[in-house]
Amino acid sequence: MSPVDYLEKLQTAEPGLAEDVAELASLYQRKLWHQLTLKVEDCFSKSDFNKGELPLELYNNFINDFGHKINLLKLSQFAVHVAKHIPDAQQTVAFLQGVAEHLKEQKLPRSEQPLLFLKMHVAQQKLEMGSVQDCKVWCTAGACAVHRLMLSLPLYWHVA
Repeated sequence: MSPVDYLEKLQTAEPGLAEDVAELASLYQRKLWHQLTLKVEDCFSKSDFNKGELPLELYNNFINDFGHKINLLKLSQFAVHVAKHIPDAQQTVAFLQGVAEHLKEQKLPRSEQPLLFLKMHVAQQKLEMGSVQDCKVWCTAGACAVHRLMLSLPLYWHVA
């Protein structure tokens, strides 16, 4: 199912969301990625868009389609928002790891920070599940990623 078809189906199934969904479809069709990102963020701030499976369905059927065209850190924030609405902790971890793996596979520039953001949320979820050892592993991987990011920054020394 195409993203526009999904939105049309959603519009029919949820008449209360029709106006916002129509705007999402319009922005998507006009390829206004920044405005679409802002609209998705606005929609996720509304309680009607956070009921049941809707956040996960919206991510899988819509956001995932254009995710590579928006700010990857914002995409990761959307994924974390969606993960908070998944009731099962194992499914939450699997979802976040899947998003991170998808980002890695695409090999897009500037994906280090979004990957780190996702890894730290996986570590947090592991800790909440009581898996301290797994959390340590994820935090160590995150620390290595931070170290790599710090090394890639240009350093300018000025001696007064």
